[in-house]
Amino acid sequence: MSLHCIQEFLHICGTVLQENGSKLSDNTLIEYTKVQEQLLERVERIERSHEERLKNIEEKLDYRNKLLLETRQEIQDTKKVIAVTREKKWWEFWK
Repeated sequence: MSLHCIQEFLHICGTVLQENGSKLSDNTLIEYTKVQEQLLERVERIERSHEERLKNIEEKLDYRNKLLLETRQEIQDTKKVIAVTREKKWWEFWK
């Protein structure tokens, strides 16, 4: 059951309870309340799970970005070394 479905169900339950609260038996009201509590707990678990996943994704992206920047710097350094070696004469290769 998706988060949207759960929220919609909770909204419907709340509406039914408000409109028919006096007509419903105590057992029915208790059952509605239990179902609402269970669904709220499920929504909270889903939200925590989403937050953990988002945090994990952000950490991986930060690490990826760090590696990309390091690799870019290494490539630039290598290009500089190549440029310097191309400027030397063939008989100066040992310098």
